Formats: sequence, C-alpha cells, structure tokens
Amino acid sequence: MLLLLLLLLLLLLLLLLLLLVQLLQLLKTSPATTCRVHWHRFWNI
Repeated sequence: MLLLLLLLLLLLLLLLLLLLVQLLQLLKTSPATTCRVHWHRFWNI
C-alpha cells in the first residue's frame, strides 16, 4: 500500500514537471506576439 502511494506521488510530480516545462516554453515563445501575427494574417486575407 505504501509503495503504491509513493508511486502515485512520483507520477504526480512528473506530471507537474512536464506542465511546468510546457508553460516555460510557452512563455519563451511569448504567445502575445504570435497571436498578434495570426491576427494580422487573418485581417490581410
């Protein structure tokens, strides 16, 4: 039982780490500028 709980905790930590990495990547690409570019493209069409 204790082992199962520990494994679940480890899995949760891994998932949190993956989410943090994805968030950091999104911040690096700065979604605001990309969104603006898409908006301009949309209006140009």
